[in-house]
Amino acid sequence: MKVIQIVFIIKLYLFHKCHTLIAICIVPGEPRDVKVEAINSTSIEVSWTPPIETERHGIIRGYQIHVQEREGAVIPSGFLPYTVHNGDATKYTVVDLHPDTEYQVQVSAITRKGDGARSAPETVRMPGGVPNKPALIVNGTVDHLGKLSVYVEWKAPTQPYGELMGYRLQYGPRGENLATITLEGQSMLHKTLTDLQRGIEYEIRVSARNHNSYGEEAVKYYMTPEAPPSGPPINITYRYQTPGTIVFTWDEPVPNDRNGIIINYDVEFNKNVVLNNDYKKEKNTSEGRIVFDGLEENMDYTFKVRAWTSKGPGPYSELLNLHTEPDLVRAPMNLRGLATSESSIEIWWELVPSRGKVIGYQVFYTMAPGPDLDLWNQMSVPVTHSAELQNLERHAEYGISVAARTASGLGRLSTLLAVRVKPVDVPMYLRAHHVTTHSANLTWGPPIQLNPLHFKITYNAIKEFVDAQGVTQVQKIPTVTTIINNRIYSHIIEDLRPFTTYTVNVTAVPQTQDYRPPAKITVTTQMAAPQPMVKPDFYGVKGDHEIAMILPQASEEYGPIAFYYLVVVPKDKAFKNPDQYLTDDLIANKAGSKEALAEGPYIAAKFLHRNIPYSFALGNGQIYEGFKNRPLQKKKK
Repeated sequence: MKVIQIVFIIKLYLFHKCHTLIAICIVPGEPRDVKVEAINSTSIEVSWTPPIETERHGIIRGYQIHVQEREGAVIPSGFLPYTVHNGDATKYTVVDLHPDTEYQVQVSAITRKGDGARSAPETVRMPGGVPNKPALIVNGTVDHLGKLSVYVEWKAPTQPYGELMGYRLQYGPRGENLATITLEGQSMLHKTLTDLQRGIEYEIRVSARNHNSYGEEAVKYYMTPEAPPSGPPINITYRYQTPGTIVFTWDEPVPNDRNGIIINYDVEFNKNVVLNNDYKKEKNTSEGRIVFDGLEENMDYTFKVRAWTSKGPGPYSELLNLHTEPDLVRAPMNLRGLATSESSIEIWWELVPSRGKVIGYQVFYTMAPGPDLDLWNQMSVPVTHSAELQNLERHAEYGISVAARTASGLGRLSTLLAVRVKPVDVPMYLRAHHVTTHSANLTWGPPIQLNPLHFKITYNAIKEFVDAQGVTQVQKIPTVTTIINNRIYSHIIEDLRPFTTYTVNVTAVPQTQDYRPPAKITVTTQMAAPQPMVKPDFYGVKGDHEIAMILPQASEEYGPIAFYYLVVVPKDKAFKNPDQYLTDDLIANKAGSKEALAEGPYIAAKFLHRNIPYSFALGNGQIYEGFKNRPLQKKKK
């Protein structure tokens, strides 16, 4: 009985201790690595890491920072708690503390059960106090000569934390580096600034200094009054877009001469002649560039520009003189154009006679014609009399001009042609149906407006392929022309070549037989079986079961080769001619399949596109793309 009672008492004691332990451990342990650093005389930054995983006892929902003043070795009973409601936080900035004061800081974690154990105390001493910010006043005046003066005045700080020793004034354009002026003595309470620019927002800062350092800064922003620019625009340049079109560019006046925000420019561009000056251009622009057109060849011109602020204009730039070139290449004549589809236009013109001087043409087109050709779409074409503009907006109207191109630049620009992307004089809905290896069925609809004399069909092609020797060949297929009755809207073109892309044009010829652009499509004929190959060449026997051979390559004129089969047929009366076997029969006799014959026709190898070897050992027993190159039977053909 005694032994049993002792054991029972021990069990109750252990049970009681366990419950006591659980009651202690339901709140988190203390945060680790607590560090405290003074930021300035009134702020500190407290950082920490969370309690170790086994001591968190739940989800950390925040932290409490306990801050107490230390008065020598005595710690007052009161403390300032700061709560952070973020379980992931690892630092906190405490503000509004007292300068030149020592503080004790502790951190505790918070869960739903409450705040946990506090960390070991960390002490920090705040730096000595610095003055608070002065009261700052800024006023600007302009004298009778237009000179700007800015008077900066301030009052001494209300909390100097010691004797004031001077002030620091900083100023400059807002967002840029500030100039600094140091003023010694507590009686220096103003400063006049005379080097400020007009029309600029300035940032002005003033701070007082005591025996510790400079204090808080008083900040004011001051917009200086604008005035007309005192200098002209700079860096004036010009460039010819065409001989009759010139673009001028420039920069704003130098910063000290702007006197505000530049809002506009006046430009004068004139012929430099005394009598009958019929070319005087006075324009204004808000940009640093302008374009003039209609210039004459071999003529003198002058240019000048001035800038404006909200207070008026500044001085003009120096007169810029320039001279246009003589003997310019003339503009293409008789430019015309028509829509050929709902997204394309064909234009044509008379060639410019130049004795070989012209090397091509430059086509300019846009939906918003203006003098600045840099804003137009451009297309370069060789020496030709026509061009097709593609990927245009449906039913939009385009302005189009053309200039001849020489080695030294562009010639004169043609007159502007306006064309709407709406086909009215071309066959509609041109399509190709039932395209085979050698033919295609063309269908189309009548033009919307034009009553044609007849339809003219033309087609040609340029074919490129790799021949049996592996050489790339280019063949030009000549143009074929066919005339069709004006009431017939379909035609089959025949005698085409396999796997060839033809350009097909169908033109509605007017009663006057004037030129009209065609409706165009491209038609690619279907592939055909490869042309017959030359037979392999045998150049020796290797051992009892192999034959050395040279394999031919097929021409890709009728379409790209997918792969090659190397077929072996024993020369025996029991077997058919090699051409009489179907591919399926040969695959059925594949090595390892149930249908494979002991001997008979079979596929010895498969070679993928352009991977066929030049020389090959027939019967070497290797696998080629799933087919076994079986050893040949001795003394058998």
